[in-house]
Amino acid sequence: MTRPAALSCWAPLEKLIGASGAMAAPKWCLVLGASGAAAFFAGIAKASLVASVNIDPAAPIANRSDLAATGDAKAVLGELAGLLGISPAPKTSAEPEERTGGKAKASPEG
Repeated sequence: MTRPAALSCWAPLEKLIGASGAMAAPKWCLVLGASGAAAFFAGIAKASLVASVNIDPAAPIANRSDLAATGDAKAVLGELAGLLGISPAPKTSAEPEERTGGKAKASPEG
C-alpha cells in the first residue's frame, strides 16, 4: 500500500509498504497506479518481477518495472480480470475518508 492510498483510508496504515513501512520480497509484484517513489520502491525492490500500470509513461515506476503498461489502472485491471475470467468487484459510490495525523477526517459532505 502506498502512503497516499493509506492516508486516504484505503487500508490500515500497518499495510504501508516502503522505507517507512513494510519490506516485501514476493516472487512478483503488481503495482497499480503508484508512481514508484524511491521510498515505495525500496519496499518492493527484492521482488523477482515487478509489473506496473500507471497513467503517466514517465512515472519512475515504469523504469523500475520488468513489465510496464501505460493506462488507467482501473481499466487495465478490468481488462486483465476479463482475460482471466474474473468478475470485477461491484462499483460503490462510497469513497474512503482522508486521514489527517493518523485520524480519519470527515468528508466535505458530512
